[in-house]
Amino acid sequence: MNDRPEPWDWPTPVQDEISPEDLAMIVQDMKKSPGYEEARARRITALKEIFGLWAERTDIPKDGLEYQRMMRKEWE
Repeated sequence: MNDRPEPWDWPTPVQDEISPEDLAMIVQDMKKSPGYEEARARRITALKEIFGLWAERTDIPKDGLEYQRMMRKEWE
């Protein structure tokens, strides 16, 4: 069973709504912000630390969709 939304129902990414030039300008402005690189480095470090955090767990399904269903059943 596939519960994923159909592609026509997906939200349009903001990158598709603005020109590549405008997106590049926004990104360049963000990079000029004070503390941008430090904040980016902290986010990347945090993501690397938690990546695979649940990989070895055997008490939960490996499939993320199945895990969501299991959690939502608790609400019923």
